[in-house]
Amino acid sequence: MLRLACLLALLTGSTAAQSVEAPTTRPIGEQSPLPTGKSVVKVEACGDLIDVFAFKPASYTGLRLIVVLHGVLRNADEYRDHAVAMAERFGALVIAPRIDA
Repeated sequence: MLRLACLLALLTGSTAAQSVEAPTTRPIGEQSPLPTGKSVVKVEACGDLIDVFAFKPASYTGLRLIVVLHGVLRNADEYRDHAVAMAERFGALVIAPRIDA
């Protein structure tokens, strides 16, 4: 749960991350831009590297974000893929972090 809290704080740029442990990387929005379509980025949160599966539709304007959380199978890439139609419909960025137990 701590990893998820750190990741969400990192992604949103929240100061709540500082109360747990200050992130050593910048929020995703301040890193190099994600390419249009599907991608995978590694994000450091609370000292751990986390794979974040993303989908950015061509219509993305920077206003909407869909966070998809996987279940016990840790198949974040499949969860991201299931959210692609919704992302395209609403012009939203999808992120699906793969969190270890």
